Amino acid sequence: MYHARIFRIGSSGQAGAQHPPLVPPGLIAYGKSLTEWTEAYWRLALTGGLPATEPYQPGPAPLVFMPIPQGEYLGGSFTTADPGYLQGSIEVTIEQGTAFFLPCFSWITERYNTGQPDDPAIPNGRIQTVAINPSGAGLPEVTLDGQPILHNFWAHYVRPTEFDPIVGYSEPSSYGSIAALEFQGVGFVAYPLPPGTHTLHLFERLNITNDDVPGYDLGIIYDNTWIIHVEE
Repeated sequence: MYHARIFRIGSSGQAGAQHPPLVPPGLIAYGKSLTEWTEAYWRLALTGGLPATEPYQPGPAPLVFMPIPQGEYLGGSFTTADPGYLQGSIEVTIEQGTAFFLPCFSWITERYNTGQPDDPAIPNGRIQTVAINPSGAGLPEVTLDGQPILHNFWAHYVRPTEFDPIVGYSEPSSYGSIAALEFQGVGFVAYPLPPGTHTLHLFERLNITNDDVPGYDLGIIYDNTWIIHVEE
């Protein structure tokens, strides 16, 4: 029911003076661009190196990759007319002064051993209809401690970019994919949060039609919460 090529998740950022903002998407953050952090995140996730329930520090910079909550299926047939509803929650602890990276959603193209062609990227001209508000109008809802954040959602869009090198899988997936070729989507780097406990929430609908990717009619609602404890 849930296709492995679709990934999503959260956001953080400017929720008032007490919360530090997101890194502007055009800047180098902790040694990498937004595109480079996105590639590093998914390369690690696709090769099994990203912990499922704990933040992971991928290098010497004070930045961690946030895990993605495991969603509980609440209903729906995973079509655009009747989207599947997945609700997840996760509790994590990070050290004071630690930034984090988190994707809101990503589309990963793959190669197969079944004879079918490589996946196409979603056209840039159609991407803004793919991630929407669950109501069907407007942008995904992203809040930090109850306040809306990531107001300029599409400023954080990473265009289709090849993995360099491509990500080969140690064994084929259940549907015959053997490698990841490209990634695209929206994500962000957040400056460190102040000490204390923070609640990050994403409410988003992915709506992929035949016009976006030939042969597709896929709808998923993600209702995800992160409880983030920042150590004193």
